[in-house]
Amino acid sequence: MDKFVLMDKLEVRGNWTCWKFDIDLQLSINKVKTVVTGELKMPDSLDDGADEVTRRGFVTNVKIYEDSDAIVKYIIDCSIKPEAKQHILTSKEM
Repeated sequence: MDKFVLMDKLEVRGNWTCWKFDIDLQLSINKVKTVVTGELKMPDSLDDGADEVTRRGFVTNVKIYEDSDAIVKYIIDCSIKPEAKQHILTSKEM
């Protein structure tokens, strides 16, 4: 992760607009916003007959996605208060 600037944590009420702006900035600075927008996705499954170059490229792309996804989750997790986190965890799988 390139940079992580401390910011106000998301509360259950009151600071959504500022928090969203800060999160968008954090994701952009760390070059992982494409995970959230859906531009970067987990690669489709690899064909059984794929050659070695294709296999290596697939493994590399999976690693890039998994690393980026983990950074997104870390940034979000570090930027929300426990009360807000509880709402997120009970509403949708992260």
